[in-house]
Amino acid sequence: MFCKQCGSELQEGANHCTSCGAAVNQTEASSDPFAGPTPEAPPVPDMTSATTEEPIPEVNLNQEDATSSKAESNYGSQSVYTSPVSVPRIEERNIGLAIVLTLITCGIYGIYWQYKVFEESRIISGTTDDGSAGMDIVLSIITCGIYLFYAVYKSGQRIYQAQVAQGENATDDSIMLTILLVFIQIVSFALLQSKLNDYAKKYC
Repeated sequence: MFCKQCGSELQEGANHCTSCGAAVNQTEASSDPFAGPTPEAPPVPDMTSATTEEPIPEVNLNQEDATSSKAESNYGSQSVYTSPVSVPRIEERNIGLAIVLTLITCGIYGIYWQYKVFEESRIISGTTDDGSAGMDIVLSIITCGIYLFYAVYKSGQRIYQAQVAQGENATDDSIMLTILLVFIQIVSFALLQSKLNDYAKKYC
């Protein structure tokens, strides 16, 4: 063993160092002659007293509710834009004037009138897969009026379907309109135009 003060070698069982006279504690003596005094362990801090808890901020629920209510109120006061619902538009046509113009122009206006009836019946029914109004006119001319019977029948069907789609208790006059075409063609188109005018007044 060695003295912890001067580093001199100690005799076994010695109570004092023969060199420096320091008292020898058997438990503190070191086997290393160059080892200095054993450092004391640093004091352990009291964590309970050193640690300070930060106060948790109190939440004012009434203030939050008031803020939320104010935000909802401001949102409710803002105008919300809604896109308009797309409604098929057709125009009313004076039936008497259409008949007069057809007679005066020797049927030329009647061709235009037929075109509009075929076109507007497709518009209100939303039908796009059964040809076009222009094709109806061309085929009617090519077939010398035979295809016109089919075109009138289909127009009556489309108008009937559009009325039913709107919840009306409508009647299907397609066959009657086709038969009238044999005798008085202009009357058949006048009745079709009347149905279109009624639809335009109610829904367009």
